[in-house]
Amino acid sequence: MRNLRSIQLYLAIDCGFAWAFWLVAWLISKKFISLPILPMLFVGSFGPLVGAAATTLGEGGVRRVVGFFGRAFNPRMGWSVFLVSFFLM
Repeated sequence: MRNLRSIQLYLAIDCGFAWAFWLVAWLISKKFISLPILPMLFVGSFGPLVGAAATTLGEGGVRRVVGFFGRAFNPRMGWSVFLVSFFLM
């Protein structure tokens, strides 16, 4: 049941964060709001990252979040992983 709660929390934060910024971007495109659209699209794309950080923080605290993001920047991972990640962007 704990995993189901974590998944639900992740999806709620991920989709809520992204869609909130993308809704603002849509309102900008329809000329309801006068703001630059590109930053809204860019910030909205970080929804999965914010959802993962918030869920990890809720489940394991700050130490777990640091470990979670530390794995992404592990220099002993090998150059092949970095090259593949770079070319997939």
